[in-house]
Parts: sequence; C-alpha cells; structure tokens
Amino acid sequence: MFKRFVFVVFVLVGLAGLANADTRFHWTFDGTEGQEFISDTDIVSGYVAAKFYDATYGENEAQDINYAETNPWYNAAGTSLEYFNDPGDNDPGVGVRVEDPGVNSPLDLSDVTACTIEAFVYPGALRQAVIVRKYIDGYYYIDTRGTGNFAVRLAGGGEDLGDGGGICNDLTYEADNWYHVALVWDGTEIRFYVNGQQSQDFGPDSGSSIPYTGGIDDSARALGIGCIIRDNDDPPSSSGQFFFGKIDEVRISDAALPVSSFLLYSKSGSASRPSPKNGQTNVCDGISLCWTAGADAA
Repeated sequence: MFKRFVFVVFVLVGLAGLANADTRFHWTFDGTEGQEFISDTDIVSGYVAAKFYDATYGENEAQDINYAETNPWYNAAGTSLEYFNDPGDNDPGVGVRVEDPGVNSPLDLSDVTACTIEAFVYPGALRQAVIVRKYIDGYYYIDTRGTGNFAVRLAGGGEDLGDGGGICNDLTYEADNWYHVALVWDGTEIRFYVNGQQSQDFGPDSGSSIPYTGGIDDSARALGIGCIIRDNDDPPSSSGQFFFGKIDEVRISDAALPVSSFLLYSKSGSASRPSPKNGQTNVCDGISLCWTAGADAA
C-alpha cells in the first residue's frame, strides 16, 4: 500500500508540473539561498543560463551573483538571483548569458509572430541596466533606466523601436521593491505591463500600445540576463549595463499571453502540499489524497 501511494503522488506531481504549451524558455533560478550561482537550465527547452565575469573584470572581484529570496508572488519555495554589481559602476561586472546556438535559433525569436517576455525584478538602484536583452540586428529587451522608467525594444523586418521608442512613462520603479514586468507583442502592437497593470503612457505617442508588425530578426549574440552582451568572445570582452539587485523567473512565450496567464497570477509550476505527505508511512486504507495544483495542471 505504501509503495503504491508514493508512486501515485509522484505521477500527479510530475504531470502537474508540465510547462505551458506557449512557453519557449523559462529560467526559474531556484537554488539554495545564499550560495553562489553558477548556471540554471531552462525547464522547457534545456537552454543553459550561465554566470560569466566580463573579460575586463579586473578590480571588481568582489562582485558576484548569489541565490537570494524569491519574489513575493510566484513559487514561494524557490529563490531568485541577486546581482552584486556596484551601483556606481556599470562596467565591468558579472552577468548571466545564454549562448545562441546558431542562425535563426529558437533563442532569436525570429520565427515567432507574437511573444511575451516577462520577469520579476528587484532593482537595487535607479540605473541604466538590462533585465533581459538580445542584442544587434534582431533586438528584444526589457531594461531599467536611471530615470526610474522601464523600457522595451523589438527590432526586425525593417522596423525598430530604437532605444528611446519603447519607454514606459507612467508605471515607474523605485529601488528596493519587487516588480513583475511583461512585454507583450501580438503581431500588430506592443503592450507593456508592470504588476499586471497596462501602461497608458507608453512610447513616443504616449498611448496604451505601440504599433509594430516587423517581427524579430536573427541575432548572433548571446541572450543577456542582467547585462548586455555585444560580442561572441568567451568570456565577453564587450558587455555592460550590469544589473544591481534581484531577477527571478524569466519566461519567454511564443504567444501574446493575456494578463491572467502572467506568472504574476500563476501558482508555482509544480503541484505542492500533498496530504498525506509524500513518503508518509502508516497511512490508513481508504485515506483521501489531496494536493495544491500546479500552474499548468490540466
């Protein structure tokens, strides 16, 4: 009886943890709080996000990335990444990169006709810094600016928002607070959300969305999480805009997700709190099994 019970719980938890069908990449950054971060494999496609020190790191040896407390909304049992980059010095520093395996790879998003890029962030200071960025030719990014604004960019198909074309003017950020940010492109326009609220002063026309049909072109550079990567050296010799603070749960979907499907409003990815507990002994016959469903349970 006991062996059968453990097997059933294992199967239910495993099935509940399956990824959303629209999710292309999801880095959870779960580890042991306080320990040094080395790498994290995304739970959908197996792409590895690895820590690197800029080739000109030099005197900034005290800077590093550790596992830290999780965001307050999603996956309470997990952790986030804390970037210890000196808020007075953007360059050089320590960042996270995901290698691009080749031309028009899934990481480039050059094949998508819609997408959602989201993350939880805890800026430690007001500064120009990267949350998520794919650089050169085909761009996609979410940044923080020293003015307390978030900014986004897409580039492809002859269209480009440019560095100043995707600034969120109304939903600003302050240091030492958690935020959920999401760029949503549905094929015709880009919208930006902070903590589930859609910006109403977004872009050069100060509207609720920015018209955009260009797509995203191929980019040969690695994806930077908490930094911009401008070359293919190993380690990068031209990286910068290093993040100071915490980043958690970076997810990229190949669909324009509704707000209700943001991680902000999701349960953690796996089923949790089974009753009786997994592995519990001396369980009576006829006991009822219950659990908290995961985010993607059918």
